[in-house]
Amino acid sequence: VHTLKDIRLAEEYCAINYEKEKKGCKDVYFLLLKLFLKPPDNHGEETVAAADSRRTNTALKLLEDHANKIDTAKALELLPATTKLREILAFLESVMENQAVRRRSNQILKSMLYAENLQVTEHLIHKQSVKISVTEDDLCRSCKKRIGQSVFCRYPNGHLVHYSCFTKDANK
Repeated sequence: VHTLKDIRLAEEYCAINYEKEKKGCKDVYFLLLKLFLKPPDNHGEETVAAADSRRTNTALKLLEDHANKIDTAKALELLPATTKLREILAFLESVMENQAVRRRSNQILKSMLYAENLQVTEHLIHKQSVKISVTEDDLCRSCKKRIGQSVFCRYPNGHLVHYSCFTKDANK
């Protein structure tokens, strides 16, 4: 940024390397912001005040353009104490809008998961409420012996088996 003085190229680099889920790659825009606001040295620029003003304006533009990719708290800590609220208003509005969108999305997801949970619970209750009658004549589908008073299992297709036959079949 300071050697080549090509801000567009630096932003392109960030766009290529930014990955929200990857630890080292999610902070590339923040690192660029830090380079603008806290440069290593003056690099021979005309005056310190003019250079600071230009870098701050560039940093504010970066904040506005990439608000959803920069940690808000860290960015606000980096800004000079002389930064006026109106200068970061667009950034803050963008952050608030992104937070509202994320919140609405999470509420929708929560509602959808709740509805799915209700459907699964209803399905489970329905399956558990099926009544079956076992008579002395019912045979185990596995060993072909009478079930009688033995402990048994019922498969979803309605077939009855002794519990011991079920566990043997399950262990195969």
